Amino acid sequence: MTTNFIRMHLSTDNLEQFVSDVRVYDAKKLWDAIKAHFMAKTMENAASAMDKYFDISFDKGDMDKSITALRHAYRNLCEVAAAKFGKNGLTAMAIVFALRKLPSSFATFCTLQFKEFKEFKEGDVIEMEPFLGALEMEVRRQRESLPQVPSSSTALAVSSSHNSSDAPKKKSQRNQCRDGKHHPDAPHPESECFQVHSDKVIAYYQAAIDKLSGKLSSKANLGSTGDLRDAIVLDSGASGHFLKHKTYFVAFSPTSSSVFGANGAAIPILGFGPAVIQTATGPLELSLAYYAPNLSNSLVSLTHFIWLGYSLIPASNGRRFECRKGADLIFM
Repeated sequence: MTTNFIRMHLSTDNLEQFVSDVRVYDAKKLWDAIKAHFMAKTMENAASAMDKYFDISFDKGDMDKSITALRHAYRNLCEVAAAKFGKNGLTAMAIVFALRKLPSSFATFCTLQFKEFKEFKEGDVIEMEPFLGALEMEVRRQRESLPQVPSSSTALAVSSSHNSSDAPKKKSQRNQCRDGKHHPDAPHPESECFQVHSDKVIAYYQAAIDKLSGKLSSKANLGSTGDLRDAIVLDSGASGHFLKHKTYFVAFSPTSSSVFGANGAAIPILGFGPAVIQTATGPLELSLAYYAPNLSNSLVSLTHFIWLGYSLIPASNGRRFECRKGADLIFM
């Protein structure tokens, strides 16, 4: 039965090549012969694997299936072509091709990925799985539809994600900015609207990814609980400002150091410098922040602002907090 099943999926030419006697039923021998032929590291098989990889297209209605097909095609490509073309070169080619084929809704994701490519140095190893993992994360972000990241009032908070209200909530249409235009009733000024100012797109996009990452991961975050509602956390336990994305830095000096979380685990510090975070109340400038990509959330030190005279004031019946100094509100 297994032998017949394999034969049914062979083309006429392949059937003539691999089945010399139809009376012989040896599924393992037949499969081994097929595998040895098509997985041989020949130029012909390499060209065939490339053709199959380049034939892949992304289905917006089923991105998970498309990514799975991409992963399998890449593995087959490496199996037969890495020895001739080099795995690093093949991987770079495969990633660039995938980025070129992604739907238009992935434009910001592509921008970030190409930016990472520019940071690679000669000799650096390029891996496919981190790229595919990031792509899967972006698919989940788009699926969950997080319009509140670019248009809602919060970029930093310390409130719990288990917010609830005794009063019934009515469904309402959010005042969203879209199509390159600012909505006059949006909770942020036009000067901070990423639809109008393209330079703010990356920060808002990164906040959306961080928010989703916060739901999916449980990495140490210097004493903050894992159920905070936003990706950038105003943390009373942080001794400084620790940002997990290089995008926030306006100038950067590489270093190699560590800080230690409440559980004693070392958290690598890979650089430092001044940074700017786009918040709902305007850009927050940090004169010195540290780059800690292993954190599950970026951390802004509450102690720093308390020393500067700011106060943390409960709002919304204690479900949220505002950090303000007189009329100067920096977080809400």
